[in-house]
Order: sequence, then C-alpha cells, then structure tokens
Amino acid sequence: MPIIFNLIRHKHIHYQGLFFFIILSLSIHPLQAQDHILNPPTATQKRNISQRNYRQAIQLFYHGDFEASLQKHLTNIKHDPLFFDSYYEAIALLRESSRNKEAVSIAEQLFHLSPEPEKVIELYFITLVQSNQLQKARTIEEQLPIQVTHHETLFYQGFLSYRLREYTVAIALFEQALLHDPHFAAAAFFIGLTYQAENLHQRAVEAFSRTLNIEPNFTSALYPLAISQLALGKKYDALTNLRRARNLLPRSQRIQKKIAEIEATLPKNTAPSSNQQQDNRKKNITLPSIKHNAPMKDGIIPIRIGLVEDIRQLQVKTSPHYYIQDHNRTILYKSSNSELLTIQALDNTITIYDENKTLILTSASSLFIGYDSNQASTAVFDIINGAGYYFSSVVTRYYRGQLELLPRSHNRLSLINHLNLEEYLYSVVPSEMPAYWPEEALKAQAVAARTYALATMGTYNSRGFDLLSSVASQAYTGLAGEHERTTKAVNDTAGMVLYSKTNQDLMVTYYSANHGGYSEYGHSVWNHARANEHVAVADIKENNKRKEFLPLHQLQFWLKERPLTHSSWPKHYSSFAFRSAVWIDNEDMQARILSRRNIEMGSIISLATKNRGISGRVSVIEVKGERETHTIHQDIIRSSLGGLRSNLFTIESIHFNSDHPEYFIIYTAGWGHGVGLDQSGSAGMAADGYSWKQILKHYYPNGQLKKYHKLS
Repeated sequence: MPIIFNLIRHKHIHYQGLFFFIILSLSIHPLQAQDHILNPPTATQKRNISQRNYRQAIQLFYHGDFEASLQKHLTNIKHDPLFFDSYYEAIALLRESSRNKEAVSIAEQLFHLSPEPEKVIELYFITLVQSNQLQKARTIEEQLPIQVTHHETLFYQGFLSYRLREYTVAIALFEQALLHDPHFAAAAFFIGLTYQAENLHQRAVEAFSRTLNIEPNFTSALYPLAISQLALGKKYDALTNLRRARNLLPRSQRIQKKIAEIEATLPKNTAPSSNQQQDNRKKNITLPSIKHNAPMKDGIIPIRIGLVEDIRQLQVKTSPHYYIQDHNRTILYKSSNSELLTIQALDNTITIYDENKTLILTSASSLFIGYDSNQASTAVFDIINGAGYYFSSVVTRYYRGQLELLPRSHNRLSLINHLNLEEYLYSVVPSEMPAYWPEEALKAQAVAARTYALATMGTYNSRGFDLLSSVASQAYTGLAGEHERTTKAVNDTAGMVLYSKTNQDLMVTYYSANHGGYSEYGHSVWNHARANEHVAVADIKENNKRKEFLPLHQLQFWLKERPLTHSSWPKHYSSFAFRSAVWIDNEDMQARILSRRNIEMGSIISLATKNRGISGRVSVIEVKGERETHTIHQDIIRSSLGGLRSNLFTIESIHFNSDHPEYFIIYTAGWGHGVGLDQSGSAGMAADGYSWKQILKHYYPNGQLKKYHKLS
C-alpha cells in the first residue's frame, strides 16, 4: 500500500490518524485498489480531483441536495485523507442537520490527521459537547490551551461543567465568555439556568433579564424567567412575561398551563382599570398639531393606508372643529369640540357614539372623519403594533388627513387613513430609519420609500386601501414619528424615484433594516419578485463580493464573527440586528411551527436547510418531526420558525439524553428579507462619505434615478 507508506513518511501525521486512514483504505474495492497501484494518480491530479469534488459538493448543498453533497465530501476524505477542507465541510453539514454523533466521528479523524491539531481541537471539543459525549469531551478539554480566549470555546467549557453539575465552574466560564463577547446572550441565559438549578432565583432573574437586554429575541428566556419570579413570589411579573411568551407561542401547552395556574390564584378584583377610567385617560390626551405640510408645487398624489382591519370596535379622539362625511363626501355631522368617539360595527352598519354614549350617526356605507384645518390630527387608541413579534405592544397613534370607517362583513370594520403621498412619507421615513442618522442615508431612504409606495400602490384594493401601515408594506406610525430632518429629506428629494433599466417600469424598491453584510437576489427570496431586478451585492467596506457559493463551514464562521462593515458602522446599527444567536428548546420549536402551520409534528428531529442563495440566505427548509416532515419556503421561513430576524442563518443543535435535539441554536445575520437597500448599510456608507445617489446606485444597480412621471 504505497499511499499508506507515503503517509507514514509525512512526519506530522499522528499514528492514531493513520489507523483511521487504514480502515478507510481497506473499504476500497479490490479492483479499484489494483488500478490505483498500477496507475496511481499524481499528488497534483489527486488534489485537483478533490478540489473539483469539493466545489461540486458545495453547489449541491446550496441547490438542495444535502445527501449528495455530504457523500462527495466523504468520498474526498476516503480517497484524499489530507484534503482537510472536506472534513470541515462534512462536519458543518452534519452539525447543521443535527447528526452530531456522525460529526464527532469526522472531527476525531480530522483532529488525529491534521498537522496542526491545536487548530482543530476546539472544534472537536465543541462537537463532542453538542453530541452529549461529556466524558470524552472532558478528556479533550484537558488538552485545550491553558489560556482559551475564544468566547465560543469558553462557553462550551462552561456548558460542559453545567451538564456535569459543576455549577461554580460553569458560571465562571460563562462570565469569561461574556467578557470576551458581551453580545453572547446564550452565556447569560445559562448563567440564569445555573442559578435556577441552585435555587438562587434572584440571581437567576437578573441573568435572564440580562439575556433579554443583550438579545430581545432570545425569547426562550421568558419562561424560566417567569418560573424564578414565581419562586420569589412575584406573580404579576411572572404573569406579564408568560403572557408575552404566549403572544409569541400561542400553542405552547406549558405556557398556557402556567398562566392558568397563576390566574387561578389571583384575587377576583385584579381586573384592569374600569372603562370609565380608561375613557377619562383618553379624553385628557393632548393631540399634536401638524407642523409641516407638503409643498403643493409638484402636485398631489392621494394614498390610502390601512391602519386597522376587521375589528368590532375602536375609539378615536378628534381635534376641535371636525366633521363626519358620508361616502359621497356630504357632511352629515359637525362639531366645534374635541370629542372622544366610540365606533362600533353592529348589524352590518357603522355606529358612532360621542363621549356621553349618545348616538351620533349610523351608516351602512363608509364614513369619513376630517377637518377644515390642515393642522388638525386624530388619535386612534389601542392599535396593536408588531403583532406576532417579540416587540408586540398596544399603542396610541396620531394621524393627519382623513380617517375612513369602512364597514366589512360579519359586523366588522376597517380604519383607513387618507392623505397625500409626500405627507405619508413624512412618517414612513423616520418610522423606517432613525431621524438622527446621516442626511444622505435619509435621502436614499426617502427615494426608496417613495418608489416602493408608487410601485405597489393598489396592492390591497380589494380590501379598500392601497398599502398597509405595517412592515408588510412600509412602517407608518403617523404623526408621532415625524421629524424635521426626515421631512427635509423627503422635500429635498421630492418626486425622485427609481425606474428599472430593463423595462422602464418603477422598481419595487425593497429594503430592510440590516443585510448582515451581503444582500440577496430578489427571486431567491420571493417567487413574485421580478427576475434580475434586484441583485445580490456585497458590503463595500468588507469587499467580499462572491463569485461562487461560500462553503458552509466558512459561512458558519462568518455568521459568528462581527466584521466591520457599513452594516455594522458604529452608532448606526443595532448589535443584534447585525449578528444574533438564539437557543430554542425542542418544545418551543414545536410550538413555533405549530402556531404557523397548525400541524402536529411531535418532537423535532432536525431542521435541514435545503436551498440557499449566494448570500447564504435559506430559501427552503425541511422540518423533520416524529410524526411528519414539513417543508417551508422562502421569506415565510423566518416567521414560521418563530420570528427569526433573517433567513441568513445557520443551525446547530444540542443533544442530551435523547436522539432528538434538546436545543436548536440559530446563528443569524441581518434583520429583514435582505433584498435591495440595507438601511444600516446606507447609514454606514453615508457616514463614510457616500452621497444618497451613490448609495442608491450600490443597492439598486439595475435602477435609474428619475423624476416621477404619472402614466396616462
């Protein structure tokens, strides 16, 4: 076996590694072995074959053929044991698909064969811990460098001690991990679980709160936080956090059960303030006066924004001197007073009552609330903001323009805001981008928002309006969000939009909060996206334009690092919007998927990514459960998995006393769909001296900047 003898002459190869290779070599078919002996490939030929197989395997993985990709890497390992890239990639693939024990086997071979085992030992150690091979992990831990500085290795040393109930050591190691990476929310989370295991509940509460401060989307901390609060006798605090968790996971049985247990112990007189008290609070609200109105010189483009849909009742407070019109815009009612109105859908009509509960009007068709003055505004109470997300809340909003009350079927109504496009943008731009960000970024945002509104206007015609007020269209928070700097950005770019270079149509100028350093092709994220309108672009600062797919193990590394890019420019980004890592236990993952799909999957066995775009964003994921397997496609992946910030993620898992993962770990880059303008990236570019036109050209390379012309 001349190949083996050649390996023996390689002075750096360990004899343990030689043993693994001999076993692999013996599995080669005798005729293949004879052919290799008679016509052995040269070292260069062998390496070229391995490299070609390696690149093909990466393409297979990105195109959804996981098993074929894995087999190519295993074949490389078998026939070219010193081609280490395939080891790293096979380990990454196996860890991503929750096949941790198989990953350990490959990591062990790599560790023994590598000429630099000190560069492999941390990966080997972490993979052992993830597969629950604790005693073997402890043995390998003894060979780690004395001064471990990488936060992930420190964390898994702490996690190993936590599993072995060495709690004092575990907490010290978790704290070291946080010292090296203050963004490492999982370390704070397990500090909380460690204190909870020791019945030190006040410290546990502090640690879980610290977790959520680092990463608000680390919602797995809510349930144990509530448990420790209960142990401290803080029932109402616990109930608040459990209800917040229920908002995210409405199908979680353990959350529902615990809420019911607490509510059963509460006094019956703990209801919220009476309706009269709430009405008094609403009556005393001061309505803002409108400071800026859009210049009339460029013409007026009316727009209808759906604020609230299909509700039975709502309350609004008017400014003085308001009127109510019918669908023909005939005035039916006028008042010189500011009033709190209660509006109900009843018997397929809209009924309006004043603050004394006196009936003002009844109508089977639309009604409009408006003013003689263009300085007046209307308050709308109890609007649900961010429904289904961790930041969901109930808010009061203030609006300029007219409000339409639109009757719907089944005794429901919708609330629609009528105003003009530029004044709509006065609210959209600061709702979508902080008003203190650089002026050139605000101008780029204004053009993107204007173009998007015009290109998609009428999307919801069948529901009685043009666009939604949520991020499903563009964030529109009304008057409270308006700011002089963003109003100036809108006015300075008045009428400027982007047209497609290919067909001269308005571009659908998608944008999102943070692309994590690399954007994605539109058609990879949505089937309905126009082909080649939006292309993937690299962050200029990182200069990492990809000509081919990034190997998974390199993608994993990139997602765990925090390179300085325009998307992570100091003062112009959120740390958790750029990079994020959450741990989701198996039960919560089942509840997340169930809440969106209404299917009973049983315990989750694996989350397998099937297709990815050039940026690494996942476009297909296969969820394998005990009872059934379900496939989720494109942008709804992040909502289906419980509100992930982005589809640019990789997955790892932790096993413990079960063949099924106990935790899924999801490492994410960016916030949003990742197509078109990167809002954080545009702020970074502006801070680095780029103009708003250069920003738009970078993120929309297939767009042409022109003055809007309305087609006849």
